[in-house]
Amino acid sequence: METLTPEIEAAIKRGYEQRDRDNMGPTIVYFEALLAGHPGHPVLVYEVAGAYDTGGEEEKARALYEQALNLGLDGDTLPVPVRQHAALARPLRRIPGGPGPCPARVR
Repeated sequence: METLTPEIEAAIKRGYEQRDRDNMGPTIVYFEALLAGHPGHPVLVYEVAGAYDTGGEEEKARALYEQALNLGLDGDTLPVPVRQHAALARPLRRIPGGPGPCPARVR
């Protein structure tokens, strides 16, 4: 897993400081651009997922939460996307044993 450097942490913090929950478009663009500079970084994939989730794009968020978990998201950050993925899985009918996929780490 790519390291979460102080620079990336500061960039994430800037994204949160600039966020407008009523207009998540700019925040999504910001985190997508940050991820483009660090492709496959599980924490940044998680941050992009959170931006989509807050913006009401649950299906896109669910897929990204799953991707972050599959990329090896762990440590202190792990419990949050597991809960968020589970919360999205229920209304999207993607619960373990249900009709859709659910990552093994959530089961």
